[in-house]
Order: sequence, then structure tokens, then C-alpha cells
Amino acid sequence: MKNRKNAVIMMIMLLLLLIFCFFLFTTQMIEGMMRYVIACIGLVAVAVALYMSLTQKKYAKVVTMVVCFSLLFGIIALPYQQNRLDHFFTTPARTEITKVGFYVMKTDETADRTLADYENAQFIVQTEVDLEHEFSAVADASSRLDGEISTVEYATVFHALEALYTGKQEVLILNEAIVDQARTLSKYRNFLNETEEIHVFTKDRNAKEVVTVKENEPFLVYVAGSFTNDVSLTASCSNEVNLLLGVNPKEKQIVLVAIPNNWYVYDQIEDGYDWLFQLGRKGISNAVNGIEKAVDLDISGYMITNVLHYRDLVDGLDGVRVENPYAFTASLSNPEYTFEKGQIDLDGRQAQAYIKERFVYENGDYDHNDHEALVMKALLEKSKQLVNEGKKEQVLKAYTSSFLTNLDYSDVYSMYSADSDINLDWDYVLYSMGGTSSLEVTLSYGEKYPQYVMKPIESQVTFIHDVLVSLLKGERVEYEMLPQE
Repeated sequence: MKNRKNAVIMMIMLLLLLIFCFFLFTTQMIEGMMRYVIACIGLVAVAVALYMSLTQKKYAKVVTMVVCFSLLFGIIALPYQQNRLDHFFTTPARTEITKVGFYVMKTDETADRTLADYENAQFIVQTEVDLEHEFSAVADASSRLDGEISTVEYATVFHALEALYTGKQEVLILNEAIVDQARTLSKYRNFLNETEEIHVFTKDRNAKEVVTVKENEPFLVYVAGSFTNDVSLTASCSNEVNLLLGVNPKEKQIVLVAIPNNWYVYDQIEDGYDWLFQLGRKGISNAVNGIEKAVDLDISGYMITNVLHYRDLVDGLDGVRVENPYAFTASLSNPEYTFEKGQIDLDGRQAQAYIKERFVYENGDYDHNDHEALVMKALLEKSKQLVNEGKKEQVLKAYTSSFLTNLDYSDVYSMYSADSDINLDWDYVLYSMGGTSSLEVTLSYGEKYPQYVMKPIESQVTFIHDVLVSLLKGERVEYEMLPQE
């Protein structure tokens, strides 16, 4: 009788141990060697309990009951906690700006890599939460790489993270807000140190949807640049460089208008006036709307870059050639660069120093604006040259990795690769707008602390409005002097 009783106890304990081990090795709560350690402890506990039962040791029943209840508790607790983990991640609250990161495991080689270096890689996506932005990021990456990217789907965020960490696939696509949720767990606390963010897809809820430029139709674009060195580009930043780029493909003409970053313009979000560069902090659409209101024109789209990506863009096009109006030494760069008068060739760092300088110019920010337009003109001319040489892919790669935009790149660059008139030179018309220095109340500092701003010169605004209206009508624009008062 006792032998049958011991056999039943043995069967029950072994069955409980097997069930416990099944949940132990399938849960994501416990991983690696810790699983084997716990399994061994359970096996030893069962063996001790069985030995005490078979040899009728004192307290054998107590030990057996403790072991059985411990295993039973684990069988219940592990699935319960796993279920909680499976629902740990939630769709982030909707915000004005949403960022989806593209992450790879960090190595010595990943620091300088961009999305373009992973065009043949497999991208990890999860289907548990935030599908809207996840799929938008996939579509954006496919557009930037000029072909559909290869994706592998995982049912949960945990499985997606595990796939990245174990090297099943190379690139994880995940909302940065979900990354923040993951970092509250001990396993992923150092996620940002263990991975490299090679690209960021940014969704601005107030921004216009992707704009498709109609073939041979004129369009107007806002080009914004910040003096940051961030790897990721964002639709919310202080824009030090502000250009309007008007393109008339039929007439092969481009009008570039440089706008001072301290222009005094209307902020629709806070219903007041502020410096132009401050508007961009609340989203690119806010800056676009401010300029649209100032010049009374509709802007088709935007292109955003920063110092790091601007430098990479110039280098990606193998440098640019600028017609420098006068010699000067850039005092803000390290090392200092001296630029001679006349044609000068610039690499990325030199171009950065060329547009960033603002103290050595006789006219201060006015000349600073001129240099922005001159380098932009040089970039466009070099792009045309490379496309004509059959290097469209090089141009596309340089621009797609250097700008955050709502434009369709293929449509924009098709204007340079049309079958007809491909060798015709494009005409560039450059204007640099100014302003009247004035002490005004700004949203940034409030009524107690008025700040010096540049109030737009009405005659200049009217002039630029008329020039761009003519261009957008498909008419050829003849250069005329910009009114100064």
C-alpha cells in the first residue's frame, strides 16, 4: 500500500515538475542560464522529497507538500506573469510628433552607418501595438531606399526585441515611445547604449501628407536647416537656415529666396508673433504656416536637414563648387577655413563653415543668408551634373539620407533626368530677404522682456510674392533688384 502511495506521489511530483519546466522554458520573464539553474533546483527539491518519502524520513510529508505547492505556485504564476508581460506594451498616447526609430546592435562599425547601408537587410516589425506608425515607417524606408524593404513580423514587442538581440534579423523598427517602455524593464535598461539608431521616421500630425510633384509643374518648397549634430532628423527643431525653393521645370528655372531666421512672423499654435526659428520648435508645419502667412503663398512641401546631414549631403555629391563673392576667413569653424574670392570647391566640412559664419561679414546676417542660397544653388547644380552623367542613384542616396521631407524624391529628381533638353543649363535666381530691426514682444520671452527681431520689409515681401506667383504660373522670371525699403 505504501509503495502504491509513494508511486502516486512520485508521479504527481514529476508531472508537476514537467509542467513547471514547460512554462519556465517558454516564458520571457526568465532567460539564459537562470532557467537551467531554477530547473536544477526544482529537480533537486523533487529528488529530496521523493527520497524522504521512500525512506520514511521525518517531515517527509511536510517537505513533499512544500515542494508540490511550490511547483503548483510556479505553474500558476509563470503564465500569469507572462500574460501581464504580453500586455505590458501599450500603444503610446497620440502626440503632435511621433518618432519611429530604426535600431541595429551597436558595434565599432555602426557609428557612421545610415539607413542606406541596410538596404538589403531584413527589418524587424512587431504587430502588437502602434501598427499605424510602424507601417508608415516601413513605407517611408521603402521610398527612401527606392524599393520595398524586406520585413519579418513578430507577434509581440518582446519577440521583436529578442530577434534583434539574438541576431535573427539586423534592423528593428520601433516607436521611440515603446522603446522608453521597454527600458523600464531590467533586461532592456541599457537599450540605447547597446543599439545604434541609424534612422528616424518622424510623423508630424500637423504636417501635410506626402506631396507628389506633378510632372513639369512648378512647385514651391521650404528648406529648413538646424545647427545640430543629431544623427536623427526631427520635424520639430530650431531652424537657423530658412530657404524658399521655387522650381519651374518647363522654363528650367529655380528661384532661391533666403529668409532671416529672426524674421518676426505669426505663430498659429500660440496665436502670437515670434522669431521664425522658434516656430519650428513646435513642428515644421508651424514654420511653414508662418512663412505662408508672411508671403501669402501656398508651400507645396518641406525639406529638413541639420549640420551633420548637410555635411554628409555635400560629401555624398563629391563636393560642390561655389562662386564666392569675396574672400574671408570663417572664424566659427575649427579648424578655421579661408575662402578666396571666385570659384571655390567645398567639401562637407568646408560648406558647413561657409554657411555657418556670421561675424566676419560686412552685412552680418544678410551675407549669411546669401551664402546659404549660394551653397544651395551649388548643390542643385552638382545634382544636375551627376544625373546627366548617369549617377542618379548617387544623388538619390545622398538626398534621401540627408533630408526629412514630405516630398516624393523620385518626382523631384525626375526634372533633372527628362529625356528631352537634358543638357540645357538651368537658370538660378537668388534673393536674400532682410528686415527692419525692431524691439518687439515675442512669444518666447513674453511682454516683460521685448526682444530685437527683424520685421519683414513690406516692399520686399510684395516683390518676392509677385516673383514666386509668376514662377508658379509657369512664367519665366527675369532678375530684378530686391527693394531695400
